[in-house]
Amino acid sequence: YFIKTREKGYENKTIKEIVKEMFQYADGMTMSAKKDAVVNMGGFIATRLQDWYDGAKNFCIVMEGFLTYGGMNGRDMNA
Repeated sequence: YFIKTREKGYENKTIKEIVKEMFQYADGMTMSAKKDAVVNMGGFIATRLQDWYDGAKNFCIVMEGFLTYGGMNGRDMNA
């Protein structure tokens, strides 16, 4: 919204078009759901690079658990 209303050349673009342009410049992104008021754990990692995905997948197994069943939050892992 701020880009649409404040950046010259974007006033006629939709928010969807602006977001799509922003994401085309990135090779990966993360989102933590822990900051969401509805959940106390979770999130995701997204990448367009296979080797980044493979590395993140292996790291996830060590830190969170297998991808097929999700992970556990730190509070539960300490119990």
